[in-house]
Amino acid sequence: MLRERNFPTAMMLPQAGICTDAGAASNIRKQAEKWGKPLIVYIKSDTYLQPSTVQSLDADGVVAAVKYGTPRTSDAATANDVFLKELVQCVPASKIISGIGERPAITHLRDFGLQGFTSGSVCIAPRGSMKILQQIQAGQYDQALALRAHYLPLEDQRDAINPIRALHEAVTLAGIANMGPMLPTLRNIEPQYFDAVRAAAQALLAWDLSH
Repeated sequence: MLRERNFPTAMMLPQAGICTDAGAASNIRKQAEKWGKPLIVYIKSDTYLQPSTVQSLDADGVVAAVKYGTPRTSDAATANDVFLKELVQCVPASKIISGIGERPAITHLRDFGLQGFTSGSVCIAPRGSMKILQQIQAGQYDQALALRAHYLPLEDQRDAINPIRALHEAVTLAGIANMGPMLPTLRNIEPQYFDAVRAAAQALLAWDLSH
């Protein structure tokens, strides 16, 4: 399917539970070689791929970029992320993208030299997220932190429930679009979560539209 499109790369989603470091690396290598283009490697845990393994893949031209999305428990834990410290020694920071939204983005870009960040909450508030990126790039970290605060209530709901499922429902509850059922392998969040997700999503949307 990818050969039929002129995409420069694609992201290989991580597999959890039934793979090893060597097995995951072999699979990434085979897919990249089969397609003939490097892939975005997505790391979401400390046990999926080791930094030295990613280094080897990068040296062989298999890696277009690395999306780093392993969650930490606090800002302090993010700042002292041993895995990421090793990863940026193995792969150029310019090839690594912060992959957990606005919460760790400031620390990742300021302290580790990552070049950008991905976001789920841009589905609700894209303007503010771009402003956060611009403030980080300008070295205005206090201003970026102030903007980030508007995203944390929805990010808290996503962390407490499920990042994908809560965001899917947030788009509906914010009144942006009816996202419908999550099929076939996921299900929508339970009704008892609606009020909290709705409040966070609507507040974030209203703030974003006002700026």
